[in-house]
Amino acid sequence: MKFIDSPKKYLTWYSRNYFYVTTIAVVLTNILLYGLLGANWEDAYGNDSVSWENSFDFGRIWRCFLNDFAHGTWQHVLLNMLCFLVVGLYLERKTGSLGLLGLVLSFAVLQGCVCAAARGNMYFRGFSGVNYAFYAYVLIDYLFSLTKPRRNKTDLIFGGIVLALIYLAMCFKGGTSAVSFAPYPYDLLHNLGHGAGFFTGTIVAFLVQIPLTLARRKAV
Repeated sequence: MKFIDSPKKYLTWYSRNYFYVTTIAVVLTNILLYGLLGANWEDAYGNDSVSWENSFDFGRIWRCFLNDFAHGTWQHVLLNMLCFLVVGLYLERKTGSLGLLGLVLSFAVLQGCVCAAARGNMYFRGFSGVNYAFYAYVLIDYLFSLTKPRRNKTDLIFGGIVLALIYLAMCFKGGTSAVSFAPYPYDLLHNLGHGAGFFTGTIVAFLVQIPLTLARRKAV
């Protein structure tokens, strides 16, 4: 079914979309963590004021990972999950459920560590940095989807809609307590966590898309 799996991918057990199970699981996990444990539950796993540059160990990496799944308010978590739902549904169709899970875990670790290194501490929380990594990934994936071996009308239509929604999301100003809009990607340019996520997503996307496109060209 073209609305479940992209016709331009090799369909195997590891690339199959299992009815969007990863997208649903990520959304429910974030909502349940906040609903059951509230804000600041991740404080039990480390001191967020500790300087990142003084130590590089598993405990700090683990804390950076957990920070991505902690939120300050209901508005914070629900807005982040709404944004993830859009890109999750789109990418799970193209990469498969296991592929999307791998991206979620990779972005959560990499974006968190890059953000902590740039800030000098681990005082951040929220899934929006991971969302911005996905925004960059979707943008680059879409550009590579324009190449002849990967071009598909349904993919391009879905991707165009998702990119428009991503642009709208990047025009948010705020999100934890109030929401307003700017006519340009305000949240990308004024939030270090979002910028770190976008940078991370860009690097990972090129590392994935270039070999994938070259392999498709050889197969044609």
